[in-house]
Amino acid sequence: LGLNDAYYYLNTSLSFPGVTCFTIVGNNTVFDGENRQNLTSDNTPGTFAVLVFGNNVTVKGLNITSAYTGIKVQKSIGSLITLNFINLSDYSNIYVNDSSNITVFQNLIYSPSWAGVYMESTLYSTVQQNFVFGRELVGGNSFGGIGLLAGNRNKVLDNYVQFTGFALGMQWSNGNIFSGNLAERPVFNGLFVWNAPSGAINILQNNRVVNSTRSAIYLDNV
Repeated sequence: LGLNDAYYYLNTSLSFPGVTCFTIVGNNTVFDGENRQNLTSDNTPGTFAVLVFGNNVTVKGLNITSAYTGIKVQKSIGSLITLNFINLSDYSNIYVNDSSNITVFQNLIYSPSWAGVYMESTLYSTVQQNFVFGRELVGGNSFGGIGLLAGNRNKVLDNYVQFTGFALGMQWSNGNIFSGNLAERPVFNGLFVWNAPSGAINILQNNRVVNSTRSAIYLDNV
C-alpha cells in the first residue's frame, strides 16, 4: 500500500499462509478493518499480517489470527496501532522496531509466544490501555506481556496483563515510565528491569502485581 494520504478499508476476510499479507509504505495513511474482517495465517516465521514502513500510519480495527507477528512497525515515525484484536502469534502480536513516537493503544491481545507488545530500539513511544492475555490461560507458554529492549523515553501506562511469563519488563533501556499497570498471575515476575545502562533512570510507579509465582518486581544489574 504505497499511496500517501490514503484511507484503506478492508472489505473482505483473507487467508495468507506463508506470506506477509499487507505492507504499508505510504505516509499519512489509515488502514481500517472496521472490526469486521479476519486476517488468518499459519505462523510461518518471518511473516506479518501487516508490516508498516510509512510515517504517520494508523492501523485499526483488524482481527488477526495465527500471524507469526500480527503487526510490525519498522523505521516508522508517528504511527498509531489501535483497536485491533490479535490472537495466537508465535512471535509477538505487536512488534515495534527502530521507530519513534509510536502509540499502541487499546488493543486486545491473546496468546503471544514471545510478547504481546514488544518494542526494540524505539524512542518516545507510548503503550497504553492494552489488554494482554497469555498462553498460560490455555495451558501453553507466553514469555512476556509487554517488553522494551534498548528503548528510551517510552511510556507504558494503564495496561492489563494476565497469564504470561513476565508481565512487564525492560532491558538495556533508559528514561522510561511504567505507571498504572496491572499484572495478574505472572508465572515469573510481574515487572522486571534488567541490565540498565550506567546512570539510567527508569520510573516504576503505581503498578500492581497480583499473585505472582516468583516476585512482584525483579531488578538485576540496574
